[in-house]
Formats: sequence, structure tokens, C-alpha cells
Amino acid sequence: MNFSEEKNKDFPKKVQTSLFEVDCNDGYSFVDVLKTCENFKQNYDFEYSNDTRARIKSLIVNDDQIFAGITLYEPKALVPVTPKDGDHNDLQDVDNYDKCHIFLLATESNILTIFQLSGTHPLSKLKKIFSLMNINVNISEKLNKDALGKIIKDGIRSISLSIETTKEDLEETKATSLGITGKAKEALSRLFEKEQDDDNSFYGLLTLDKRHNPKLLNIANKNPSLIIDELSEEFFITTSKGQAIKSSEIKTKKDYYTRKYGSTTIKAEHAKEILEHFKDFIL
Repeated sequence: MNFSEEKNKDFPKKVQTSLFEVDCNDGYSFVDVLKTCENFKQNYDFEYSNDTRARIKSLIVNDDQIFAGITLYEPKALVPVTPKDGDHNDLQDVDNYDKCHIFLLATESNILTIFQLSGTHPLSKLKKIFSLMNINVNISEKLNKDALGKIIKDGIRSISLSIETTKEDLEETKATSLGITGKAKEALSRLFEKEQDDDNSFYGLLTLDKRHNPKLLNIANKNPSLIIDELSEEFFITTSKGQAIKSSEIKTKKDYYTRKYGSTTIKAEHAKEILEHFKDFIL
């Protein structure tokens, strides 16, 4: 076994598994849909965006499940590196620069995933990848029914998102949208200066509530699933009764630990083991 459910010296690399639901047209199995797709084959390479391509690097097909490793990469990239002495050029040409590793296990009606290198917007990435391969299915977050039921029963008072910004961006936003005065702007700057951050970034919560965002909160209360699908990875919902429900309680995820492959990612065979364990655990 090449993973653990607890961090230890043999398995220090944390990975997060996530579960998505798949609705296929005419009641077909998702495994059968993938098997009949001409594009879904090992080494299939296609354009993902103007500067990014996608490639199916590994593929294992069984009767009831399919494992795939998909890479998003830049064919030509300029990557910042530490220059050698006397060389002030800190950008290096790199061919086939990997930007995201996606490991997935497809079952009859679900996709279990691990994202490496970049874990942002997993749902939108999955939807785009399958759409580009002409696989027409509906993919959505698999939500915890107990947590979702409580949200629906109690109602949503506010939604809070984790955000990253800079002093300059936040000052500019406040100055233009709120008409903030010069004196208040100076006070805001002094507050920021107390936080000495080397990369000039600030982290905090953006809270959307009924008073200031009535249209959004009205939609959220009518259909929480619709809003949750659009939210970032880190958020929490405060119910009308004041209970905070974190994203990890709403979305179906589980943390594992394995060995690093290089400095930032994991091996495909290790990902497959983890996803199969996650499948048995969650399904």
C-alpha cells in the first residue's frame, strides 16, 4: 500500500480526493460512455486553451471503472528560475510545462478525483475537458445530504469566501466603489502596514449577506446546490440560526497522504490506489 489516512514520515504528501456526480443522457453508464468515445484513449492530445493543451497520459479500463491521468500543460513556457552567477535572465524556456495533473476514477455515475499542481476550479476543469472530447454529460458536486438538508431547513444568512488581495487592489476598489475619503484611506493603509507580508498579499474573508446582497442570497436560499457549485474551494455558510457550515462539511472530500513524486505531485499508480480506497469508503 502506497498511502495512509494519517500523515507520517513514510507518507508526508497530502492529497485531497473529491467526489462528483455524473448524469448521462438516456440513462447510460458513465463507464460505457467513456468506452465508446473515440477521443478518450491514451496519449490523446487536444487544445484546452490558447496557451494550454491537455493529454491523457495514463488510462486503465476495467469492466466497472476507468482510471485516467490527464495533464494540462504549456507546449512552450517561460518559467522563472534562479539565474546562474552573472546571468540576469531569470526566465527559462521549458517545453511541455505541466500546469495541472488530474487523476480520476470513473464509475457508473460518479467521478472521483485528485488534483495536483493546481487544484483550483476542479468542476469547471472537468466540465471543459469532457466537453472538448465531445463527451456530453452533466457533472456536479456530490453534496453531503445532511449538511445540505440543514442549510435548506434553516436558511442562509450569509456566505463567506476566503480571498487573497493586495493593499493596492483593495484600496483602489474601496476608493472607486465606496467613495472612501482620503483620511479613511490613510487609516486603511496604516492597518495594512501592520501586517508585514513579503509578497504584499493579504488574506481574509469576503462576506455576502442578505442586507447587502439580497438577490444572491435569495437565489442561494431557493437553490443552495446551484450556488455551492460556483463557490471557491474555501468558504463557509452561516445559517439563519447562526451556525457556520464549512465547505469541507458540504462537499464530499477526504484527505490522504502518500509519497511525493518530484517536489510537487504524486505518481499515477499511487493516485489510483487512493481513489479506489476512496471509492470503497464513500460509495
